[in-house]
Amino acid sequence: MTLDDEPINTSLPETLKQEEQLSDFLSKDGQWTDVYLWEGIEGRSLYAAFAQVRLRQNVLQQPEWDSRIGDGLPHFSLDSKNRVKFFRHGSYRDQILPIVIILENHGIGNPPLPEIAEEFRHLMNLLPNKEHTEYHKVQTDGTVETAARVTQSSVSIRTKYLRRYQAARQLDLVLYIDSRATEPGNHTQGFVHTFGGDAHEIVGHDHRLRIWSSYFSSSTSTTLMGKKVVPPPPQELSGIFPWEEDESEDYLEFQIGEDELGEPIMHTCDPDQLGNYFGANPDAPQYVTPVWFRGEVLQKYFADTQKYTISDGDLSCGSLWGVRIDNDNEHGDVMVLLGDLGRDIPASERHHWKSHNIFRPEWGSEAAFRRGILGEWADTDSPVFVLKEQFERFCVAWRARFGWDLFRKLEGKNRESLDRLRTPLNDSDREFEDIAKDLHIVLVESLNQEKLKQTAAGDTKHKKS
Repeated sequence: MTLDDEPINTSLPETLKQEEQLSDFLSKDGQWTDVYLWEGIEGRSLYAAFAQVRLRQNVLQQPEWDSRIGDGLPHFSLDSKNRVKFFRHGSYRDQILPIVIILENHGIGNPPLPEIAEEFRHLMNLLPNKEHTEYHKVQTDGTVETAARVTQSSVSIRTKYLRRYQAARQLDLVLYIDSRATEPGNHTQGFVHTFGGDAHEIVGHDHRLRIWSSYFSSSTSTTLMGKKVVPPPPQELSGIFPWEEDESEDYLEFQIGEDELGEPIMHTCDPDQLGNYFGANPDAPQYVTPVWFRGEVLQKYFADTQKYTISDGDLSCGSLWGVRIDNDNEHGDVMVLLGDLGRDIPASERHHWKSHNIFRPEWGSEAAFRRGILGEWADTDSPVFVLKEQFERFCVAWRARFGWDLFRKLEGKNRESLDRLRTPLNDSDREFEDIAKDLHIVLVESLNQEKLKQTAAGDTKHKKS
């Protein structure tokens, strides 16, 4: 059947209008932004790039893409006088910056995953997982947020990080779409009746798109192509030095005592509202007022020893934050100075501590008092920290004396067992079993059985360590 023989439809199917694709593309940004999407030649393609603000007028003059999938790689170019110039990104003489880099392996081996531009990742400090399928952002309180997701055919980035990068660099974000829809039959006349011509442009102050139709092999296709420009926020909203976010502190109140009726006495942990030995806020509690918590408050941190470190008198989250604690007392509860709660523990963590707040009419352990008040060096009396210290010293001494290790080096999960060792945080069977298991790994499973058998007298074939 030829084109002349094909029945001409004067109505246009809804799929060929692509109203849903257009609405989704022009809608306000959500929590995530697709900066790369490839659904095949007959499907939808999305792409994105950063552009110098001075190019905005030129960018919006036509719907065609300024940067295409696969662009953005470093290359050399010859000008009209055959002079060689190097361009890092290539598009518009490095004035349009790619967000996603597509490397070509030319069919050799598995195709590489799309890559997020290095400068964007580095400025936003995004860390990849082992497979490079996700990128994470470590927050100032130590929590980890997924910032980007990568598959073979798509890359999505949390919109807030795109916006922060825009703010820092003062660049436009340009979003591109190329969407195809196909229906059987000849609907070209229906397209003309619907849009008033063979092609139609959708133009706004921040977008420019074109939709047109084509007829081939007994089917009608429409192509929606164009772009949308998102201007950058003010630079001070980037959250990057020297425009760091001004995080509003949530200074909670903690119980610091009881009145004559046994009702709790509460006070804010805001350091600026506490007294000190230099006369500040004379009617307020002292910065060094002890605040007590049930031992279970540390359970969260013992459960993730890769992120948190609990040592004698200290709790820290990598190099992000750390606070002095008294975890060297006979009843197993934990004490923190009221001012340290406000100064050293992130606001997002204080609600966790608040839920474990109790009152004890005492200051704390002797070691904590000597360290925190008198400024003296003080050894711990805690059996757990004494055990850990002596275990490490014993391993070094044994190696120096005999030339081999009685206990194999604790690494990975086994090292976590040593780091988790503690006096029980509560009286539950589960807590006792977990600690006993960690002790067994540290003191029994790590024994160097092969070396012990070599040095033992007699038949050791069926003997345990």
